Amino acid sequence: MNVNTDAEIRRKNLNKICATFETQQELANVIGTTVGYLNHLLGGYRSIGEKAARKIETSLGLDKYSLDINVGAIESPIIVASNVAPEEL
Repeated sequence: MNVNTDAEIRRKNLNKICATFETQQELANVIGTTVGYLNHLLGGYRSIGEKAARKIETSLGLDKYSLDINVGAIESPIIVASNVAPEEL
C-alpha cells in the first residue's frame, strides 16, 4: 500500500503549480521566498509544513488546505488564481 503523507502531497501539488509559472523565480516572488528555498521544497529536501502550506495557499489565492488535496486520489483539482486551468493539473 502506497501512502502519501501530507508533505508529499503538498510537494507534488506545489510542483504542479510551479509548472504553470514561466520561472521558479516568478513563483518564489509570488509566495515571498527565495528560489533556493523553493527548490528545497520542490525537491523534497525541506518538508512543506502546515504553516508554510497555508502561507503558500494565501499567496497564490488558493482556498485553505488546497495543497493538501491528493489530486490523484480524487477529482477535485487545485485551481491557482489565473495561472492554471483545472484540466492542467
